[in-house]
Amino acid sequence: MDTKELLETNGINTDDDEIVEIDGFQDAIVGITDDSILIYSYEKMVEVMVNKGEDAIDAMDYIDYNILRFASYISRHPIIMYEVKHGT
Repeated sequence: MDTKELLETNGINTDDDEIVEIDGFQDAIVGITDDSILIYSYEKMVEVMVNKGEDAIDAMDYIDYNILRFASYISRHPIIMYEVKHGT
């Protein structure tokens, strides 16, 4: 299932052909903004890499250096969300 199908399955219809995706991290998509910018969970991105055999620390280093560092250079770049944990 591609990203457009994923969104449609969740009742989100978009005709925007300029949605910027992060290759290999579809399972970390947690939402989309009203102007069609994808939202990824940082924690789920790490989980995707760990599930592929990567060490968690190495996965975080990869995401921080290779994705987050360059995101600001991309027009309409995806949002990487850090989850907030509330008390028990």
